Amino acid sequence: MNRPVGLLGIPVGAYLDLSNSLDTEAPSEAGVGKALIPFITAYDSAIRQAAKNRHYWRVLNMPFHPCEPDILAVLFLVETRLRRAKSSVMGIAAQMPLFWATRNIVEHALTSRFKQRPSQQ
Repeated sequence: MNRPVGLLGIPVGAYLDLSNSLDTEAPSEAGVGKALIPFITAYDSAIRQAAKNRHYWRVLNMPFHPCEPDILAVLFLVETRLRRAKSSVMGIAAQMPLFWATRNIVEHALTSRFKQRPSQQ
């Protein structure tokens, strides 16, 4: 269950834990937030590392895309579920010490996908 998958090497168990946290009538923000930690921290770490080389960052020459589909797909699914429970991924992410670029990318992606600010219900 701890075998890494995807470009960012997130363990399979993390996907199962996230699924379990969402598989309730009203998922708690705390439970989902805890289950999102491996996803957001792996993504944030990759973004921080990529931004260290300004040339490669500027031309987007890195081993992953800043709008990494593995992460954004997970965040979109979680956002869809959390909105039914009157919560949001950005509400969870606001409590995490994220790199400015990570926060901006996630917020922009969620805003674009859901056509309104993620904190609005």
